[in-house]
Amino acid sequence: MNQDKPKKHPRRDKDVRTVEQTSLKSIPAMIHTTNKDGKIVDVSDVWLLEMGYTREEVLGRAVIDFLSPVSRRSAIENGLPEFYHKGSCQNIPCAFIKKSGEIFEVLLSANAERDEDGRLIRSCTVLTDVTEISRLENERSASEHLCRQLMKGMLNGFALYEVVIDKDGQPVDCRFLEVNPAFEKIIDFTVEQIIGKTLLELLPSTERYWIKTFGQVALSRQAVRFENYSAEFDRHFDVHAFSPFERQVAVVVTDITERRRAEIQIRHSEELFRRTFDQSPIGAAMVGLDYRFLKVNQELCRITGYQAEELLALEFTDITYPDDLPLDLRYAKRLVLGEIDFYEMDKRYIRKDGRVVWVRLSARLIRDSEGTPLYFLPMIVEIDDRKRLEEEKDVQLELFGLISEKSDLKKMLDGVVCFLKDYSRVDAIALRLSVSSVEATYNSVGFPAEFIARENALGSQTHQNRLAALHYIEQHINDATYDIPFTLFTKGGSFYTHSSSQLFLQRDILQIPFDIRKHCREVIYESILLVPLRVGDNFLGLIQLYHKNKTHFSRDYILFMERLAGHTSVAILQRLAEETLKIKQAELKEMNAALKILIRNREEDLLEHDRGILVNIRQLILPGIERLKLGSLDLQQKSQLNILESNLETISSPFAQKLSSVHSALTPALIEVADMIKKGLTNKEIARILGISVKSVETYRKRIRERLNLKNTKVNLRAHLLSID
Repeated sequence: MNQDKPKKHPRRDKDVRTVEQTSLKSIPAMIHTTNKDGKIVDVSDVWLLEMGYTREEVLGRAVIDFLSPVSRRSAIENGLPEFYHKGSCQNIPCAFIKKSGEIFEVLLSANAERDEDGRLIRSCTVLTDVTEISRLENERSASEHLCRQLMKGMLNGFALYEVVIDKDGQPVDCRFLEVNPAFEKIIDFTVEQIIGKTLLELLPSTERYWIKTFGQVALSRQAVRFENYSAEFDRHFDVHAFSPFERQVAVVVTDITERRRAEIQIRHSEELFRRTFDQSPIGAAMVGLDYRFLKVNQELCRITGYQAEELLALEFTDITYPDDLPLDLRYAKRLVLGEIDFYEMDKRYIRKDGRVVWVRLSARLIRDSEGTPLYFLPMIVEIDDRKRLEEEKDVQLELFGLISEKSDLKKMLDGVVCFLKDYSRVDAIALRLSVSSVEATYNSVGFPAEFIARENALGSQTHQNRLAALHYIEQHINDATYDIPFTLFTKGGSFYTHSSSQLFLQRDILQIPFDIRKHCREVIYESILLVPLRVGDNFLGLIQLYHKNKTHFSRDYILFMERLAGHTSVAILQRLAEETLKIKQAELKEMNAALKILIRNREEDLLEHDRGILVNIRQLILPGIERLKLGSLDLQQKSQLNILESNLETISSPFAQKLSSVHSALTPALIEVADMIKKGLTNKEIARILGISVKSVETYRKRIRERLNLKNTKVNLRAHLLSID
């Protein structure tokens, strides 16, 4: 140690040495140690708690007794031989069986300790529960940016291939689509030399086995993991291949040649503990009783954004979110008093860059053999994405509820503006709605009265001028006219600036009228966000958010606001459609009422016309026929006169009119015969009057019965006709 440096914490080195000699029992992680025969000799309390066993039930038993059948077989055939040879393994997926019979999936990392002759003395294994991680990964889609960063930072080689298929559907080659730096080192080519080339073009001596295996994975979409020797490189590789998309195969390659040859010498339990601590996939630290960091691992540095040296100069209270600190301190004090063995809680850290990050904290107090408290041992897992998704889900559900409660468009917009202001914690917010079918509206909360007055004066009170102003803003948002370093246009069409005072000093902004620029500068809203309200290409308006501090809007926040604006836009269109439908329904109702009046008047006119015709027949024509009968007529003239009289009586008969209206299938000739049958005339009399044969009258009778649905019934035709009258 550098003697020139001030010794701020005289107990730190002593504490660290004591930690490294402490039993695994009190470590808040799943850890067990085994002897040379693979029998468990020590195990942590967390291991026992998770597995459901007592210490007596575990000690002396072989580790493989607790593995699932599949994991046990894999360990016996591959895992254990490799571990004994190499002396370590890291993040090996396997499944343990709890005492309850439940399968418990973990990642296994282990290191072996050997004697001077290289013989294995004991080993220490750390188990990491991946059950919750798997569930969270299934609930949210992976971010492309994070995936690329992970791929670039992977120690393992990664390559994405497109499988080349011949005309028979068989894989004949693989084309490189993407590789990471580790893969470049493995094959000793740069990414520029690799991408776009096929495997055989780049490495002509490649064995057929690789192409065949990758092709089977791409075609069957079934992942495989295998180890194989490559003569091209004279090295052994551990390969995990899976198909993320059709006819594509992603390959994670680990060069295990050196790993097989190397032997890791672990001579003391303190070194084993240190490696476990430093390489833990979760954040870990040793914190003194004065709450100052004594030791931190790399994962905790990543989570908090601090370098290790920076964290060692801080207390955990310095980076804890103020609202979470009282509960954290209360738990810590209970640990020291011995009231609890460990505690867990969701809390927030304030990163070095000022961003707040959510974590899951599990902490235990480490004591010496006499029970004296030494230091806190917290384990930290980042859950920021989970918390953000939960918060966004709650906000969207609350917005949906607000929208569904408000049937009136104006009330809905007022509710949305107030809701968004409360959620976004801005100083002021406005919602400009401009749709051709309605009057332009302006809803706002938080602006000074003089700002609103100036805004109305600048925007004009006329509908057309407001439309023009909104379309002017929309055009610049779509075209991204103001491309300035501190101004961003998102793919969703939103515009924001972190510093409006600098924005309005730019030359490119001078095309905006002076009075508008002066108006914005006077209010000094530094952070401005404009989010378009649109559905497809249909622009409805803008949501405008203002804050007096710079850099108030994060990118995640802007993207979420765009989603909320999308939900609001759909609701606006729905309300507009409902209002339009109401107007159309009212217009249709008026048209129906007018049409009914028109039809009724027309029917009355037709009835009046028919009554006039009937009156003329009965008062003028039929009396004239009676007078003609009194004259001297021959037999043929009398017959024709009778036919004329019968037809006129049929036309003017209420029975004929009713029969024609009820049974439209009856022809005028059938109606004439039916009228005579109703009057009681025989077939001969009807035949004589009509000048037809009796057989024809019988045919008419059959047709009338058919048209009146009396065929094959015993109903008397004349009686039925009388019932109609």
